Amino acid sequence: MKGKHFKINLKVKPITNYFDTIRIVSLDNSLILDASCFWQIINEEKIILTSNDFFSMNNDRKIFDKVMQNFNEDISKIVLQKIQMSTIYIKLFFSNNIKIFFYTSSTKYESWSLNFKNKQYICIGGGEIVIFNK
Repeated sequence: MKGKHFKINLKVKPITNYFDTIRIVSLDNSLILDASCFWQIINEEKIILTSNDFFSMNNDRKIFDKVMQNFNEDISKIVLQKIQMSTIYIKLFFSNNIKIFFYTSSTKYESWSLNFKNKQYICIGGGEIVIFNK
């Protein structure tokens, strides 16, 4: 699949994370992204937090949770404006120069899944993207 782009204008709920999965959901539930891969949260070209931080801070989970809490306070004030996806990544672009990048990270397992506009996009092992109509 060649790169795909969506221009949108959605508010999102606070980002949730479970051991190795991060979830982003729009307020109206029209968009759901689950990712179990490498990710970065970027603000004005500066990395705020990465999936590696989650594991390196695992001994002190309070630090990671505090950073996520601060980020989620900011995310409630901004809008998801654009999504770009390819076999290598999925990128979310928010207002206020905030971006979240997810990188395909396995040749065997799903890296991410996006439910949007009555379709489900799943990045399967090796970066192939399969699309299901809902």
